Amino acid sequence: MLTETEWNAVLTSLKVATASVALGLPFAIGLGYFLARWRSPGKWIVETVVNLPLVLPPVATGVLLLLLMGRNGPLGRLLDELLGWRVVFTWYGAVAAGAIVSFPLMVRTIRVSFRSVDTRLEEAARSLGRSRLSTFYRVSLPLALRGIVAGSFLGFARTLGEFGATIMVAGNIPGQTQTIPPPSIPCSRVRAGWAGAPACYWCRSCWPASRWRPAKSWNGDENAMSYLDFRASHRFPTGFRLHAEFETDQLVTALCGPSGSGKTTILEMIAGLKQPQRGRIEVGRKVVLDRQRRIMVPPERRRIGFVFQDRRLFPHLTVGGNLQFGQGPKDTPRNGIRFDRLVEVLDLGHLLKRYPRNLSGGEQQRVALGRALLIHPEFLLLDEPTAALDEPLRDRILDYIARVIGEWRIPTLIVSHVGRPSSGWPAEPSC
Repeated sequence: MLTETEWNAVLTSLKVATASVALGLPFAIGLGYFLARWRSPGKWIVETVVNLPLVLPPVATGVLLLLLMGRNGPLGRLLDELLGWRVVFTWYGAVAAGAIVSFPLMVRTIRVSFRSVDTRLEEAARSLGRSRLSTFYRVSLPLALRGIVAGSFLGFARTLGEFGATIMVAGNIPGQTQTIPPPSIPCSRVRAGWAGAPACYWCRSCWPASRWRPAKSWNGDENAMSYLDFRASHRFPTGFRLHAEFETDQLVTALCGPSGSGKTTILEMIAGLKQPQRGRIEVGRKVVLDRQRRIMVPPERRRIGFVFQDRRLFPHLTVGGNLQFGQGPKDTPRNGIRFDRLVEVLDLGHLLKRYPRNLSGGEQQRVALGRALLIHPEFLLLDEPTAALDEPLRDRILDYIARVIGEWRIPTLIVSHVGRPSSGWPAEPSC
């Protein structure tokens, strides 16, 4: 059996490990997300600094912390003068040492988790009116949760077995800072044996940052949105140059062309998910992008519904959760689109509690259409809504789209590579 001193060491180690993870986890999540999304030549410098505790001997790490947080160290002197806190040879010192040595493991695991999250889902959230911060909390964080849990377990296990850095900063005071590394408990006392193995999971998650100052939010006339003026050009690294100029004031406009001609890219530029190198875009007689005047309205403030070709439904939300994702708590319908009526028109009532993985292709397409409509859009973009669907299902989806446009009269731009989408629309598509 363990002695009282050894039980105290066990409890102290558990408390130190828990507090160290709690202290370092928020910073590890932020830095892991930043490293997963940052594309810069200087990124390796940050990664090198973060990973230093992994390659330095624990005692060397402890010496550096002692120089930093000792009474004559810059951080130690500052804490002593401002708050009266002493870190060295206290329980707080053990927590700080544990947080530093476990931090790289948490960051590396969380970074892999965020890097695995499909960035197209975050783009979809931005198009539904969510800010970057809201997108992070509602989409990126839930999808990366298992990786964050795995990082927390690894950090906890690493701190639990730490000895070198801890003893340098906090000492080995029985009942206060003494922990349970191998030298603390003789092996002869461990009879039955016990071991803790952290469970490791994988998971996944984007962050396109704009270099342009956002334009002020606009609230145009509700009846002025059946107008689009697009003039933009962009050269891709592959050498392909996209240049397009068109305008329309029709209720339904079809953008036709062969695969690879840039139709989807044009929709993404209108929605604000991609920025052309040159050009000007007006939607509803309001400028949403002007490169020359350095105006760029963020996607979440454009009120443009986007139905993606690959749907991009959020896998962690039910059909009901996907439909209501773009709605704020105080949202009121601007164009008469109400949740219950939309569910009735699109025949989604029996699907509300299902998850996207349990839906057919046609059902997923209807949910994606309903989700885009429930942000109360002033313009609607449809990217090949019948792609990969058989003919009977294609006709049904087009019938649903025609019913939606006919009932709510939303100006719509629909992409197709086969000419006019279909007959029977509330207004003949203009190509």
